[in-house]
Amino acid sequence: MIIQVIISSIVGLIVALVSWIPEVETLPFGIDDILTTAFGYFNYIAVYFPPLALMKSAFLFIVSFKIVMLTLRYLRIIR
Repeated sequence: MIIQVIISSIVGLIVALVSWIPEVETLPFGIDDILTTAFGYFNYIAVYFPPLALMKSAFLFIVSFKIVMLTLRYLRIIR
């Protein structure tokens, strides 16, 4: 129960800190349509060639891990 309160207060603090940033619905320079089409084709090909799906999952895991590590680098306690 206490851990839930701590986590919800941290999330609430982060939401309050970034609430002034406007929402982004599209990427600039028309990249949004290109990326959507490319990922759609890649997912379609991955249905018929499963190793591509494994590679995509590994790639997304590595990228998300790096983003989390870059984000945590800015916290003084974790450095």
